[in-house]
Amino acid sequence: MEKFAAENIMHLLMEATQRSIKKTINEAARAGLPKGQVERLAQLEMAEHRGLIDEMHELVKNPRGFEVAHGFEDKGVKLPKRATILSAGYDFRALSDVTIEPHKTAKVETGVKAYMMGDEALMLYPRSSMGIKRGINLANGVAVIDADYYNNKDNDGHIIICLYNMTDNPQVIKAGERIAQGVFTKYHTAGDIPCNIRTGGTGSTDA
Repeated sequence: MEKFAAENIMHLLMEATQRSIKKTINEAARAGLPKGQVERLAQLEMAEHRGLIDEMHELVKNPRGFEVAHGFEDKGVKLPKRATILSAGYDFRALSDVTIEPHKTAKVETGVKAYMMGDEALMLYPRSSMGIKRGINLANGVAVIDADYYNNKDNDGHIIICLYNMTDNPQVIKAGERIAQGVFTKYHTAGDIPCNIRTGGTGSTDA
């Protein structure tokens, strides 16, 4: 269904592009511009649309996934992967060593951002082994990554995981250690239409 919807959007976008270019050609011709200039205008307009068309092509092929966040391209980021063919969760790894003091929280960078369809969210859950063996949990229990967090102007959608140390001893998170698992999920709304549009990262809507 989601692929069908994306393909429909792709089709509509292509039609709109063709109409726009045809309109430009007709207006330029009526204005008496030479044929070479008319063709050049059409090429320029097509170039403006090409970026969006390429993005839609990618969306049709891969409606959700992970990318390296801006500024972390050379940091050796490992994109989240599932452990088995039937695993629901994608394992997130710590980007660098972090020490969490007893009964304290610490922010752990992943260098990862996630993209998804507009009616989806990425839920971050604690890994069971972290809680059982290490006494470490997600500070906020379950984290919700919204679709519009991706590419936000504050931090490009960089996913930072806040961990809480429930023990009486310092806990060291090693670089590359799996610290949480993310599950993509569809969600339903009650028909409300919020007025806010995300303009930044965490807490940017003051909600």
